[in-house]
Amino acid sequence: MLKHIFTTLVLLDQDCFHSEQGSEKLLQWIRDEAADTLRDRWSNNPDRTSMDKWEDVKAIVGSIRKDNNRQKTLINAMEDIILQYTYPRLDIEVSKRRNHLLKAPFCVHPKTGRVCVPVDPAKIDDFDPEAVPTVGQLLRELDAVGKDEESMGEHHSGASLFFMTSVASLQGIRLGEDVVKPIC
Repeated sequence: MLKHIFTTLVLLDQDCFHSEQGSEKLLQWIRDEAADTLRDRWSNNPDRTSMDKWEDVKAIVGSIRKDNNRQKTLINAMEDIILQYTYPRLDIEVSKRRNHLLKAPFCVHPKTGRVCVPVDPAKIDDFDPEAVPTVGQLLRELDAVGKDEESMGEHHSGASLFFMTSVASLQGIRLGEDVVKPIC
């Protein structure tokens, strides 16, 4: 599964190894004389894509005798590369500081004031982080709702806020279920 994601996302979509800097990062994982061979080949052909370069790596590994420890080492390096480029990572601040733990829906970012909202993975390309509401915007909307209710002779209570957060939470739960269903 990771090989497919690596191919489509890292090699084709992002083309991570196309640049010289990207190629060097790839070669750092290959601690073998093959790295020098690949570096020479790529410097003579600077237009090679990430997919071309990955195929070069695979060809070198495939050319080594199967019972050779060198091939096993290079195969392990390739697996490490795939894992490194596809596995989700946390930055150091998320691990160290509590106010960086913005995992749960409806938490508030301490600097921007934006509310963390659930995102439908099927619509991730349409997601605009700048369109996410801030606490200030939500409070203004609640105040406006309260004024409208008062003008109609109704009393504004916390029940409407409870209803709105419950509906929003349901959306997050449904998105979570949609992610978990295919796995189970």
